[in-house]
Amino acid sequence: MKSNNKFMDFFDEKKGIWIKIYKWAVIVVFFLLILTTFVMAIVVAAQDPNTTDGLTGVGGFFSVLLSGALSTFFWLVVNMLLINALNNLQEIKVSNAQMRHLMFQKSEEEKVEVEVMETSEQ
Repeated sequence: MKSNNKFMDFFDEKKGIWIKIYKWAVIVVFFLLILTTFVMAIVVAAQDPNTTDGLTGVGGFFSVLLSGALSTFFWLVVNMLLINALNNLQEIKVSNAQMRHLMFQKSEEEKVEVEVMETSEQ
């Protein structure tokens, strides 16, 4: 059901623009997570080893950097696979609609053909 309200049309969840917006949001968040991981690694490395428990210095830096980078990369892979699945579903939906339209046209042509044959027999 199409609405004449342009404001509500923008929020139509069936439009392909939402997949693009989601993809850009994933990319932006990925770079923010990488930046945050790097800043956290620097903060951990700069801590005084006498006042904290756990890794500090170079060991802490690489530990936080590696764990953050790996988890962020895993997050990116999962979201990109989700975006791929959403794009595939969108393409299936479009091709399904096209196929239905072609089948409808073909059935209409067959009806006309049958009517022509019936009138020619009389």
